[in-house]
Amino acid sequence: MILSIIDYFYLGSELHQCLSTTAITRLHPAWSDHSILQSTYTLGASKFGPGLWRANPAYASHQPLQQKLEKGIKKLLKRTDPDRSPQQQWEEVKILTAKIIRSYSIDYVELRSQTIKTLEKKRNRILRTKPSPAIRLQLIPPIDLQLQTLQKELAEVAILKSGIHWQENGEKNITYLKGIHKKRTLQQYITGFQDPTAADITTIHSEPTLMRNIVNKFYQQLYTAYPVRIQCIRDYLGIVNFDHEISEAEGQKLQQKVDFDYIIYKAKRCPKQSSPGSHGVGLIWQVYDDALWNLTELKNWRPIALINCDAKIFARLLTRRLAPLIAKLINPSQKGFIKGRFIGENGMYVHLILQQLRHDHHPGLGLLLDQEKAYDRVLPEYLLEVLRMMKFPESIIHCIHQWFFNNSVPINVNGFFTDTVNQERGLRQGNPLSSLLFNIALEPLLLSIQQDQQYQGYLPSDGTDSQRIRCIVYADDICAFVKDVADFDRLQFHLAQYNTVFNSKFNKDKTEAFSLDGCKSQSWSALLQSNHITTYHHKHSPSAFRYLGYYLPYTIMQRNSIQNMLLEKLKSQFQIYSQPQLSLRAFLVVMLYQIGVPP
Repeated sequence: MILSIIDYFYLGSELHQCLSTTAITRLHPAWSDHSILQSTYTLGASKFGPGLWRANPAYASHQPLQQKLEKGIKKLLKRTDPDRSPQQQWEEVKILTAKIIRSYSIDYVELRSQTIKTLEKKRNRILRTKPSPAIRLQLIPPIDLQLQTLQKELAEVAILKSGIHWQENGEKNITYLKGIHKKRTLQQYITGFQDPTAADITTIHSEPTLMRNIVNKFYQQLYTAYPVRIQCIRDYLGIVNFDHEISEAEGQKLQQKVDFDYIIYKAKRCPKQSSPGSHGVGLIWQVYDDALWNLTELKNWRPIALINCDAKIFARLLTRRLAPLIAKLINPSQKGFIKGRFIGENGMYVHLILQQLRHDHHPGLGLLLDQEKAYDRVLPEYLLEVLRMMKFPESIIHCIHQWFFNNSVPINVNGFFTDTVNQERGLRQGNPLSSLLFNIALEPLLLSIQQDQQYQGYLPSDGTDSQRIRCIVYADDICAFVKDVADFDRLQFHLAQYNTVFNSKFNKDKTEAFSLDGCKSQSWSALLQSNHITTYHHKHSPSAFRYLGYYLPYTIMQRNSIQNMLLEKLKSQFQIYSQPQLSLRAFLVVMLYQIGVPP
């Protein structure tokens, strides 16, 4: 046996001062037959804060931790005040559980680190004595086996931290494939914000404390409700004819007792590698929409709420019970988040309507309405009254009110948390129930428009009044059809009424209009300009307009423009993705994604 040293680290004097530790580590034999040289450097403080503590789900199988949890929780239950509510008692259990797991994690990480060092030293010491092959085979394999187990643990932790990792079998993970050419730091780190309340709103502030203050002020203003008298809400809802209501039998089914076995079943279905809520146990990653707008403006960000594992289980349970009823309660024009309804149907509707009305020379107008922060503006009093109009049981209404509103919410900015914001209104995105509740909240507006006999909208040739289409919707994206100025005025009336009771805000400057027959109308142009609607699509526009991701051209020139745009996009992607030498299958997945086709 020949022992030799073939690798070295050469450090300059400046870098040598930053050297923290060095090590020679034997890699898992399934990964490599070599050892690896490691060195750790201290290069300064991180620009990221500590963020949320996350419990490692692998520790759940550790018997010492199980024993600590059993002992601690039993002790807590013995001294718990029986007069405290079940919710308060459960919160105490969660806090204690997190405390025990956190303490165990610190001790275990330190123990694992020291064990690896001890085993590596022992292994290297044996090898330096140049033992005979027989002695080496007797002493080294037991040490290697222990190291392999610990290294596998470290690898699993790294995989858990990395979130989404490479999938060799299939290469279908579009998120990973897209992210090959994006640095994770750029996706996670927020460089600065504009202060919307300052005199000079163009200045970008990057100082961490100031950034958190700006975020806190922005969201406190966003989540502060404008007071609306309950009688105004009831008067508004009183003129709407709700076609469907919750029956008594359906109400009882919603309130059925949840047995413990069902809770365990739902808990097992929770993702084991997702991120936790505030208690760190159980496991949603704080994601922001990769907006195409200026990301220094807070209004262009879409924060997703992190909720605790117990809340996720309850959310899924209630969503599962409510989802089958939503298809009955919500009218067919709403295609968002309802089983059996598809976003592509609305795109096809608009395409067919344009084809027919261009043939009929119909001088009408389509409007793509823009709601500002639609989910964040839902007024609790309004939502609860809509639920009552639909005959939801009071216990369910009370539960939703307690769960969604009057919460204290801190906001994560680069790993540092702002002061808490009091959430007086808004449905938190990240909760599966939010989309269903928003559909319910929007329903009165859609019904008021569809039931307005003075509003003509679009009627197919030889169609009956029941086939008349006044608006189609996907979630908060409303596409309204107006035949003439009277229709336009009726639509504005309904939007104004809705804004008053909902706390909503429709941005006219972001609303887009499109001609139904393709021709540009001077009278429509003048009306749109007077209402601050600046985008008007027609056959003379340089490009086709886009609705729910679908391009809708009026002319061959616009269609050719779309084709050229897609081809140029594909060419650029060919150049980018040719570098990593992806497999043919992975390459095909990326290309299909780029042109909007699900892989």
